[in-house]
Amino acid sequence: MTGVDAPATEQVTTEEADFRPGGRWASWWASWRVAVRMARRDVRLHKGRSALIALMVALPVLALVGGAVVYATSDLDPKERLPFALGGAQASLYHSPGTSMVIQDATLEGTGTDGRAAKPIPGFEPGAESAALAALTEGRVTAVTNASAVVSLESKAERVDYLGIDGANWPAGGDRVRLLTGRWPATSDEVLVTQSGVARGLPSSGTMRMRIEGGDDEAREVTVVGTGSGFVQQYGQVVPTEIVGIPATMEVFDNDGPEYLLDRPEPVLANEVRRLNEHGITVLSRAVVMDPISFDGLPDVMGPASFDFTQRKDVQFAGVAALAGVGLLLLTSLLAGPAFAVSAARQRRTLALTASNGAGRNQLRRTVLGQALVLGVGATLIALATGLAGAWLVVRWLRTTRPGEFYGPFDIPWLAVIVVVLAAVVSSVVSALLPAKGLARLDVVAVLRGQNVSPRLRRRVPVAGLFVAGAGAAATLWAAAADSPNTMAAGSVALVVGTLLVVPLLLVWLARLTGRAPVPVRMATRDAARQRGRATPTVAAILAGAAALSTIFVAFASSTALDARFYVPRTTAGAGMAHTQHPPDQVLRAIRGAAPNVTATMTWRAAPPFDPTATTHPMSNAGRETHIDAVRPGCDPGAGIMGREVTVDAEGKPVPPTTTCATLGTTPYGPFSAIAVADAGLLAQRLSLTSEQRQLLESGGLVAADGKGVPERVVPLSDGWTSHPPHAQVDIADGKVSFQRYILTWSDRGPIVGEVTPLASAPAAYAPRISFAAAFPNKDIGAVMTPETAKRLGFSLEFSGIALDSPGGVTATDEDAIRAALAEAAPDSDVYVERGFRPETRLVFTIVAGVVGFIILLATLIATALSQAETQALSGTLAAVGATRLTRRALAAAQAGLFALLGMVLGVLVGLVPGVAVAWSSTVTNWQARENGLTDPIIVIPWLQLLAPVIVVPLLAAALAWLSIRRHPTVTRRLT
Repeated sequence: MTGVDAPATEQVTTEEADFRPGGRWASWWASWRVAVRMARRDVRLHKGRSALIALMVALPVLALVGGAVVYATSDLDPKERLPFALGGAQASLYHSPGTSMVIQDATLEGTGTDGRAAKPIPGFEPGAESAALAALTEGRVTAVTNASAVVSLESKAERVDYLGIDGANWPAGGDRVRLLTGRWPATSDEVLVTQSGVARGLPSSGTMRMRIEGGDDEAREVTVVGTGSGFVQQYGQVVPTEIVGIPATMEVFDNDGPEYLLDRPEPVLANEVRRLNEHGITVLSRAVVMDPISFDGLPDVMGPASFDFTQRKDVQFAGVAALAGVGLLLLTSLLAGPAFAVSAARQRRTLALTASNGAGRNQLRRTVLGQALVLGVGATLIALATGLAGAWLVVRWLRTTRPGEFYGPFDIPWLAVIVVVLAAVVSSVVSALLPAKGLARLDVVAVLRGQNVSPRLRRRVPVAGLFVAGAGAAATLWAAAADSPNTMAAGSVALVVGTLLVVPLLLVWLARLTGRAPVPVRMATRDAARQRGRATPTVAAILAGAAALSTIFVAFASSTALDARFYVPRTTAGAGMAHTQHPPDQVLRAIRGAAPNVTATMTWRAAPPFDPTATTHPMSNAGRETHIDAVRPGCDPGAGIMGREVTVDAEGKPVPPTTTCATLGTTPYGPFSAIAVADAGLLAQRLSLTSEQRQLLESGGLVAADGKGVPERVVPLSDGWTSHPPHAQVDIADGKVSFQRYILTWSDRGPIVGEVTPLASAPAAYAPRISFAAAFPNKDIGAVMTPETAKRLGFSLEFSGIALDSPGGVTATDEDAIRAALAEAAPDSDVYVERGFRPETRLVFTIVAGVVGFIILLATLIATALSQAETQALSGTLAAVGATRLTRRALAAAQAGLFALLGMVLGVLVGLVPGVAVAWSSTVTNWQARENGLTDPIIVIPWLQLLAPVIVVPLLAAALAWLSIRRHPTVTRRLT
């Protein structure tokens, strides 16, 4: 070299550079740069295919990010709740007279008492509460009342929250309550209606009728003087209120007592919170919530409060996001696998040319992985931006259309979002690993000659797959019996992986089995057997979704069957009951006016006579009780209550009860022991009584359940015998049932019976116990009588509700009309119409099944589209040799339909194993099952629900593939 010597680095050859420090790193970096550059070019050249792959990656990320942001915005931590709970105040105080000293945590999520009497507050008396607390805290105290109100609208009555606060004279202000238009209420006849109230149908101006519950029973007319916003605290949360007015009377407040907002310049520190606790005051302090490290309220109950709430929330979100990320990793790997497999297959010739020019196997693999990296990062970033923007729009829309569903400041859980983003990128690369590894066996010469055939199938791979799948199935079922969720999850994953390893062998067998099938089917199966690298990921994507759907179907059907087994109707089918604390006559008038076709009848239960000397016992809630029971020959008074006790034999082993003196009356014995009291006509209708039995009721008699058909249930458990309460029986002697009154006294030795007084008898007749069980599904009623008979025998009447009957059953229209009438005339009334068992989780199941079904269809369609793109050359070849469009469409439909059918069948079969395991575990460990001695699992396989997607998905895939074939494919003329 002439002239100035070149730097030493320029004199080193490439081969020598690989052996110098940093040389391998430079070579690795250069290789990846080339791979990424080629991937970017391929994405630009094949925009449609790249968009489909990106869609498979982006959709789960979009859903997870958007859902996490919306949930984080709605889930306020204690610091975020402060502006809406306190406004500009320093603290919120709660005090009820006569309380004990308080112990609490920083956020009032946990409170209690230490048993010592609270110190008195000087001057704290009715009408002077705020002044007394102001003197104690040396600040300004504003009273706040939270109550419920019933507002009468044109077509219905609405129960709303009422925030009572003197907003015009409260200097703290802030987000707790704001005036938007108009002026603050000045009298009890003026109110503000909030945005939440307007959304509920309340007027924003004019007048309306309102009644505050717990106060005056009469509704009054109030004037809406403006609109605003306000929040009330409920169970540690803040929720929007619908009405803001002046504070209600002190008799109207929630169970926590009235609230007092403390406003002063100095913060309320931890030592002052503890000092106020000694006066029985519970304190929500701004300073303590903002700096909870200094507060040690309930270390034994709630744990130390020395943590940062925001950090705790982020950690919780990160944990959930980590689990979701694992699911995202598996889902995207299976769904995007076919896309990258087809992409790798389309690039075989390009990669073969690259290899023929000296590129190594590592470079070929990095080319495919580079495409996954480019598409994964790009799709994830687009999904991230779209998810954040979509969540912001959703929150804005919800705040406008549903102000009652409170959402706080827009909150992005960045730690959770980062976890999801990283999982998405990693899953994209993982989904391309298998196609990339397949390039290690790339036959360059065969590819350049146009022989694109999968290598010979290795027999040991399907054998290993069968072993892994079998071991996974066994582990899953064993984990269900052993109640080991972690082992169940690991076994399910092994089952899926093992099944995927068997898919190539199934494709080969399918091609052999269809040797005599029509030409399109035979060509499709042979092409799948020859191109297993393209077909296997397509089947795997459909298999994953089908397995998830099968598991959900079996688990839900089994859980529903368990709930149906233990479902107890509250009354006869089609009939209803209305329960209320209001005067029954008032409720009857409202029901009859709203639904004239419904027969409303008052019902009671026979109760013991009033005993002014009754005392309270800490264990039984009654130290001295008066009861009336039916006399049973050979049984002492009150002996029935002893009949449930389990005794032990000489060896100390539990012995189940074999006899019982449980009888009819007012002692809570158990099944068939209570007496229902109602009109004779209603009782005759419900029990299907004969005319003689109805006449017996009307003449002062009673009808009792016989003792037939319902045996005693004694269930052996691992820790001894347990028995359901014995079924009460009634003895009719000489056509009558005699009654006796006695005093039951509880002591440390148990119940003691005394002061037995014989009472009158009543003519009686038996009716089948099965009729009583049908009329009173709770199986607690053992006899019926009229109110006149009950009073004659010495019973008092305990109102139990209003029975609702109608020919053909109470309709939904009548039920809605009754509810609307009682909401105004008798708020807090409960209306129930028996319509049989209805799964409570049906909506959740429908949503989950719909989402999984959508993913299956999406995976099937995308895999089908990419597969058709791969076979365009074959379509052109067929057209060149004279194949019509119908033939090419039949071939495409057969390919797509067979892939989808194989994936759906395998997925359903694979999903049955974890579905059975989940059903086994959940039904046997259910508390109702344990209580009733159910040791055998309830497993229901909904074959019809499983068969429907197995048929629909392949047909839909075949139809779309059939439509995707062009009329005139591109035909390349061979040059000779």
